[in-house]
Amino acid sequence: MLGHADDYQGDHEPQCELVYQGIVQGFYQNRPDNYMALCHSVEQQAYDDWVCLLKKDDGVFTLNWHIRRDDLARQDFSKTILVAVN
Repeated sequence: MLGHADDYQGDHEPQCELVYQGIVQGFYQNRPDNYMALCHSVEQQAYDDWVCLLKKDDGVFTLNWHIRRDDLARQDFSKTILVAVN
């Protein structure tokens, strides 16, 4: 249970950072290149700031809960972000 997540399905930290900043992927439906450029622009900072809190795989969906390190240090779990992958 305690350990490090294996991000074999992709890194979600940049997406979490964008959501945290209020930028939602759906706004870029017709412009996926612009969204990916935004992801790349926050990538390094996101890897430093975000940690996978919990990962649950039921064989159909993988649920990943992420939290910023400073929120975790304050035990503020109200700002977690859930990423669901099927």
